[in-house]
Amino acid sequence: METPLTLIYTHNIRGELALLPRMYTFMRRLRGELAAGRTLFIDLGASCDLDVWPCAITEGRSTLIVLDAMGYYAANVQGVLTPVSRARLAGQVTLHLVDDKHPQIDDGLAFVSAADIHVDPIQLRVVLAPADAATYAKGTLTLTALEAGQVGVARIAADGKLHHSLHDLPADTPPEPTISGAVEFVRGEARYFEKRQRGDEG
Repeated sequence: METPLTLIYTHNIRGELALLPRMYTFMRRLRGELAAGRTLFIDLGASCDLDVWPCAITEGRSTLIVLDAMGYYAANVQGVLTPVSRARLAGQVTLHLVDDKHPQIDDGLAFVSAADIHVDPIQLRVVLAPADAATYAKGTLTLTALEAGQVGVARIAADGKLHHSLHDLPADTPPEPTISGAVEFVRGEARYFEKRQRGDEG
């Protein structure tokens, strides 16, 4: 890498929207303390769980809408969004929705949803799926799995060395008000959709 790149990432949120305002505060803190060069927020997948409200009501879109408000660059939506749900969301967010058919390639970076997906020669290929270890070799970066409430930081220095660390969300982390508002908006929309579905069924 010609310049440092820092990826601050999450995984396995599984629809726990209440975590996100505090996660955002924590991620911004980590960005200030550990990041260097270009810094991107990314998600490795399992952002929604259809057994968790309001994931089912929004067809997997609820968490991703909040991640978009948090300024995420890309998220692995393979197994989270159906093609129809992805198409509905794609026009509403700037967040790049990465799945097996839609890698994100821009400015020498490629984000793919699985390790066996290869793209044309680029500067760095980031696999948005959990691996056994965080590694950087032959232009490919892999990252480790996380639980909800954990944040990973991967920084590739200008000399090509990978610096990787995992961080648990401190219990005393305050919520960021703007993201709290985004969560309430998503919940309100989900309640509206739920009422409309019940009306249609009735």
